[in-house]
Amino acid sequence: MATREPEAESAAKRLLERQAPAEYLAAWARSLADAPAAARTADVAAAVFRLGDERFALDAAVVREVHVPRAVHRVPGRTNEVFRGLVALRGELHLCADLHALLGCARVASGPTRVAARMVVIARAGEAWAFLADEVREVLRYDPAAVAPAQVTVAKAAVRFTDGVLTLGDGPVAVLDATRLFAGLARSLS
Repeated sequence: MATREPEAESAAKRLLERQAPAEYLAAWARSLADAPAAARTADVAAAVFRLGDERFALDAAVVREVHVPRAVHRVPGRTNEVFRGLVALRGELHLCADLHALLGCARVASGPTRVAARMVVIARAGEAWAFLADEVREVLRYDPAAVAPAQVTVAKAAVRFTDGVLTLGDGPVAVLDATRLFAGLARSLS
């Protein structure tokens, strides 16, 4: 077994015995005083996306992937205003919905704003859907207590799919209820 060099041992001892900077200790004291992340139940993560002029937040737990837009293939005799057909993403076929139609949102005209369009895949309990969003903005955390009842700022059809509205710095965001959204998508197949 090799013996330690006295210089290395004394350098290690000096490093471990030095005084910590005051701001370092204060930062750790604040961190330890906060509740652990697992104990914080007040905040929810949500993906924010835009359909027309409306912004929506959907629980990030159901958002699986975001892709560049792909071609949607109609299903003869089944395609309707909400169920648009099938879309192939990374070698998997997904049911494709038109959330503009389901939620009653105006569509964005072709042009430079369409560059931000993204195909979003949502899934839960073995059910997966894809939809085209005019823009995927961000993932944010919010306190459910900050959600206010939905008002006229949200498209009328969207109100039945929302839990309420969050007010962010750049305007209102409708918070979608995943259970009601998936139920509405399932109804589009019948």
